[in-house]
Amino acid sequence: MKARLAGAGAVSGALIFLLGCAGPTIQVRALVPAEVDLLSRNIDSLGVMKLGGDPEVTGHVTESLTTKLGESEFFKVVERSRLDQVVGEIRRGLSDLVDSKTAAEAGKLLGVKAVVVGLVVAYRIVDAPYTKQVRKRVGTGRFRTVGSGRRARKEEIMKEVMVTESHTRREGVLSVSLRVVEVATGRILASRTVDHALKYDTGLDALSALFSEVKREIPPPEATRRDLVEAVSTRYFEYVSPRYVTIKRTLESAEGAVDTGVKFAKAGSLKEAIRIWTEHVRTRPKSNEALYNLGVAYEALGQLERARTAYRRALRLATKDLYIKALADLNKQIRERKKVGR
Repeated sequence: MKARLAGAGAVSGALIFLLGCAGPTIQVRALVPAEVDLLSRNIDSLGVMKLGGDPEVTGHVTESLTTKLGESEFFKVVERSRLDQVVGEIRRGLSDLVDSKTAAEAGKLLGVKAVVVGLVVAYRIVDAPYTKQVRKRVGTGRFRTVGSGRRARKEEIMKEVMVTESHTRREGVLSVSLRVVEVATGRILASRTVDHALKYDTGLDALSALFSEVKREIPPPEATRRDLVEAVSTRYFEYVSPRYVTIKRTLESAEGAVDTGVKFAKAGSLKEAIRIWTEHVRTRPKSNEALYNLGVAYEALGQLERARTAYRRALRLATKDLYIKALADLNKQIRERKKVGR
């Protein structure tokens, strides 16, 4: 299955160096746990059943959920077409809304350990036209001379008037109630209603738009629907599946070999940087900067135990907040990855 942010071991994709006042930084992958822990219940395969509710959007939500969950590194997801076929055979002639018992039966036939079932409980995209009075400067058709001599020019005399502008407000809302049903028992393992709303207002002034979630330009309705569906699917993905994100680690600077290693790291050659810092630590074992940088490099390469050892050695030499945070983050990562078998 596809990795969502960066492939394991793909160093070139996992390392991005940013130059700033705090020095160069490395972006490393960090695991964020799901809000509900399905993996500890041995749920590693899922199917997404056709949702009930508004037919204008149910198909889009079902497809989006299937696609989004299919991006997870932690679940095998069955194609929806296969699920629909099995459900049709089980419930031919009955309603589209799939209950827990039917979902469990379909899941058993397909060999998945859990299925996602649900209902679109609210969906609307509503446009409301309105008018408002605004003050504008307009020409009067009369002119005056500005300046003198060769610099003289004609300038139209302006005046302020109140004009009526026509605008539109749009509100888009999508609310989906979803359940994860265990195939073996028919039990509901997780239940969540996911909501998202979008607002648009063509009459919103530019300054207000800077501090508001309301957007000024109204897209076609299908674009609003797509954004609502994407937002709901993403939120549900984060609810049921662990995911990787990137966090930044700042490299330490010091004269000599430490900065030489930083240069190689900035150029994307982490292995050479590690060689330089390792040799430096062999001859100068109290170089906390080199030890800390070794920890950053090993973490970026996914060698977490080596990273932890390096961070701990650096902390014994210098109690810096930077080192404390790096080690605390890493310890949490190791715990989370053990939970999901990584």
